[in-house]
Amino acid sequence: MWFVALVTLAGLVLVASVGAVVWLAQKDAASASPAHDADVRGELIGVAEQYFVEANTYDFTNVPDYKARVHPLMTEQNRKTFDSTMQQIAGGFAEIEARAKGTVRQAAIETMDGDSAMVMVTGDAQFDSTRVKRTYFPRWEIALIQVDGEWLVDSHTELGDSGIFSTSGSGTGLAGQ
Repeated sequence: MWFVALVTLAGLVLVASVGAVVWLAQKDAASASPAHDADVRGELIGVAEQYFVEANTYDFTNVPDYKARVHPLMTEQNRKTFDSTMQQIAGGFAEIEARAKGTVRQAAIETMDGDSAMVMVTGDAQFDSTRVKRTYFPRWEIALIQVDGEWLVDSHTELGDSGIFSTSGSGTGLAGQ
């Protein structure tokens, strides 16, 4: 008799648990609008692509213009890291009249939650200076966070071709320097 009552009670608990899980799953699915999700994904890709192009398109004979294009896409902390790096490299790059034009080939969201995302962007850049002319093919992992409703670049790490520049908070700019 006790066995039957125990099995019946276990069955009721199982049914209630399954019902609760199904209810929570439906509630969660209903709160996530596919259209809103697509809009957010499009916005994230757009900001990451714009940052990639602006950061890889420069003329070091006009650093203020470069900063004016890149700064609005960055968080305050990333601007500080960027400016620190610029202080280290701008003189040398201006001396050789470094210029580049970047283009995006592909971008994809790696991870995303309510207020942060990681986007992978690949592309190429035509680099020209008085010493070197070359095309390089950067791959960047770009971390974005939402600040006051706007997606901003919090850091980026270059993973590809030149692989030496990062704004991931170290403030050191070029590796080993």
